[in-house]
Amino acid sequence: MAFIRTSQCALKTHIAIYLLLELTKIMPVANFSRIVIIQSLFSGDEFTGTKLHEDLETLNSFHDLGLEVDLINIERKDELFGALKGIREKTKDGSYPLLHLEIHGSNDTSGLILSSRDYVGWSELKGPLTEINIACRLNLIVILAVCYGAHLMQIIQPVDRAPCWGLIGPTEEIKCGLILKSFYEFYKVLIETGSGAEAFKILAKLRDNEGFKGAYRFSNAEYFFKTVYLRYKEEECSPSSISKRAKRMYRKMKKEKGNSLRSVGQIKRDLRRTQEEYFYKYSENFFMCDLFEENKSRFNVKYKEVVEGKTSNNTP
Repeated sequence: MAFIRTSQCALKTHIAIYLLLELTKIMPVANFSRIVIIQSLFSGDEFTGTKLHEDLETLNSFHDLGLEVDLINIERKDELFGALKGIREKTKDGSYPLLHLEIHGSNDTSGLILSSRDYVGWSELKGPLTEINIACRLNLIVILAVCYGAHLMQIIQPVDRAPCWGLIGPTEEIKCGLILKSFYEFYKVLIETGSGAEAFKILAKLRDNEGFKGAYRFSNAEYFFKTVYLRYKEEECSPSSISKRAKRMYRKMKKEKGNSLRSVGQIKRDLRRTQEEYFYKYSENFFMCDLFEENKSRFNVKYKEVVEGKTSNNTP
């Protein structure tokens, strides 16, 4: 369950999203001080990003939040990456963004189609988003008003840095009118009630009322890491995978040194023994704990709980 509150910080309003823990302890996990809408739609489309920008400026003014609300129109791939670079540079000044994309998703769910018909794969977005997320100390919130937007999570690996703190996107194709209606109501409830949980419920309610067959998915960085680590463990740490890895390592050491100091069996035992050790190395890197001391208390994933399936997905 998530909450927001506003506070004055260096004459800028920051909205912080909170996660309710054990019904008694509320802990801040992300914040933003501006909303940036990037729009790249086809001619003849309803320009939902433009309309949403106008609506958000009205809400922002009415509630006197002092948020920056920006609209960036782009057509080509180079313009998209230029816009993301500009957002990263501004973030270094302490202006943390909520990034909202109004762009078509590809039918194969693998990325975006810009108004120029340029294709941008999720894998191409991972680097620029991660750079922005580092600049805002793992506080980046991404909303993908994009068909199949939730599939961005496909490209995350446990050895990566987290590309964002949280992600909201639809799992299936969605009509433009429903996108505009859904996210206007989402932001309206978010701003008026201060409850991220209630805002997310609006997306689910509108989905049911409008007959949208897919779902809106919210996932945060902890859920990303748990999911991709379990996928990695299933694919790379099964008995057969460990055996193959051990044999590859043995052949490589033998080729480089003329002989191997360890047997295949010893290498296999080492790979099994060090799984927990590498879990924490991966998590420290993913949550940027080596860069930002505060992240050690913000993110708390435990090896035993993850591998035994005792964790939730932390969605509101």
